[in-house]
Amino acid sequence: MGESVLQDWVTELSFMQQTVLITAIRGCDLETKHGHTKPFVKALRGCILKSANPGTNDFMDPNYIDTHRHWEINLGCGRWKACFDVGHFPMHWVSHAMHASMIIAYMHPDEVTRDWWAEHVLTHFLDQVGHLQLEPKASMIARLTDGVRCKG
Repeated sequence: MGESVLQDWVTELSFMQQTVLITAIRGCDLETKHGHTKPFVKALRGCILKSANPGTNDFMDPNYIDTHRHWEINLGCGRWKACFDVGHFPMHWVSHAMHASMIIAYMHPDEVTRDWWAEHVLTHFLDQVGHLQLEPKASMIARLTDGVRCKG
């Protein structure tokens, strides 16, 4: 089999977890090309995909943690928080994005990345949706185990 566009850590996940990640990288159909959720979608792509054009950032942002730090220093936290102003988006897309973020926060092999997604992404989604609680890791793994492969 040839090389995959998915980062190696993603290919170690169950097929169901991979599918959740892949469905979220499209972004919301109601969002414009340069809409306010684009930084989130670019960060998501940078976390799970290999770049076909390293050095460009039109499609993905593999340096999303540094980008976020730059925004906090130069623009304040409002720019990043605006990515999660999702009240007018369909809950279907919001749930894809939130579940993909949860997989990264629980399953990414790099602790700094896991912690960043938990602190700077999941918390904003949960704040926006309001009535949800974070699913425990064991429950998520059980729900997204497909019987083919499972890493936990």
